[in-house]
Amino acid sequence: MITGAKGTGKSTLLRYMTNRLLSSSRNNNSNYNNGSKTIGGGAVAILDTDVGQPELAPPGLLRLAIVRSPLLRPPYWNLVDVISSVFFGAVTSKVDPTRYINAVQLLMEKYETEVVQTSPDPIPLLINMDGWVKGMGYQILTTLIDIIRPTHLV
Repeated sequence: MITGAKGTGKSTLLRYMTNRLLSSSRNNNSNYNNGSKTIGGGAVAILDTDVGQPELAPPGLLRLAIVRSPLLRPPYWNLVDVISSVFFGAVTSKVDPTRYINAVQLLMEKYETEVVQTSPDPIPLLINMDGWVKGMGYQILTTLIDIIRPTHLV
């Protein structure tokens, strides 16, 4: 889960991590790398929860997608396999925090049922959060951390 205040490089880190995961699996000619199974088989799942400045969707939309090629273009040009999207209809979660949290939960369930349970190779999930980390934004963030239970929090 990538989180932090506005302007701290969350989107840049998301792109870097995505491209790094994709390139490490592509440099591998077999399903094994240093004795361990390749992660993702050339794919990375991204849960884009930043409704104001998303990487993989128009503003106001939360999206779960599979990325199979590096993120090198502007956000609106990146080609992804969309698993599911939820129309939130606003560019900030403060409009309806409960609906926002429920939308993220729904997309996490989709990740479990449509990606984890159906993929022969484990596909890592990167979660792009918004930059609202104070006041109610902090409460939303901590609620989502409790619900999602990410293995890494950056």
